[in-house]
Amino acid sequence: MHRKASFAFISILMAATFLPIHASSVKSPLPLAVGNRWEYAISQIGVMSTGDGEASKSYLMRAEGTCVEEVISIREQRPNGETVYEHRSTTKTEAGLNTEASESTEDTLMLVSEKGVSILASKSSGLDGLLSDEWEEYDPPLVMFSAGLVPGKKWRIGTVRDRSIRMPMVARVSGTETVTVPAGTFRNCVKVYVTCGRVTGTMGSGQDKATIKKGKSVTTVWIHPGTGVVKENTILQAKMQFESEGPPLMLGTQRETKELLPGYRAE
Repeated sequence: MHRKASFAFISILMAATFLPIHASSVKSPLPLAVGNRWEYAISQIGVMSTGDGEASKSYLMRAEGTCVEEVISIREQRPNGETVYEHRSTTKTEAGLNTEASESTEDTLMLVSEKGVSILASKSSGLDGLLSDEWEEYDPPLVMFSAGLVPGKKWRIGTVRDRSIRMPMVARVSGTETVTVPAGTFRNCVKVYVTCGRVTGTMGSGQDKATIKKGKSVTTVWIHPGTGVVKENTILQAKMQFESEGPPLMLGTQRETKELLPGYRAE
């Protein structure tokens, strides 16, 4: 169960840092139409260690799967041209090395305005109840992508929440690159770094309750103006202490790839 809880923590963080964004009558960084759909191949790999010094034990965890991102509906069309969209992300992984098959869903209400793309509320569910399945509302909203993604642009996203977990995030545009993924080669992709310097909180319950002692992450996102997010890489490091007896669980994980597959719809 500790292994599943550890990957649940990763899933919460990944959902927070990877949200394809869509447009309205207000200009948005990425394209939109209700019914737009992107499917990604995902690969998770982790090294976990328990104990310290000579008593330390380590093992490798690996999982493969897919993530489907969809624009479900327009929830609100405001007179000033701002639009609120309902977005859904469904991630499924197969049983792999030291991992079980899993499925999780992230529902998000996104506001497209002159300030950029913001998150009004989100809800995560799945992983046998380790995710909250409760709406988290944000006031002020999380600014996932600021308007004007030009090299050197920096902004504060805000603090992402799930139950007691808190993840303050900032973002920076580093430049543009050409990216090749299974869906093809995309030129002039905007490269964005999303950084979380400190993760705090608890997750799970009973003996499977875990306190996050330390945590940080860096996610690199490549955005193609006419397509959306085509690739992301994430590096995550965390230290977790479980309520059950035993040493703290050390987790150092890199989700190495999340790449766009052929057959996407982006209008």
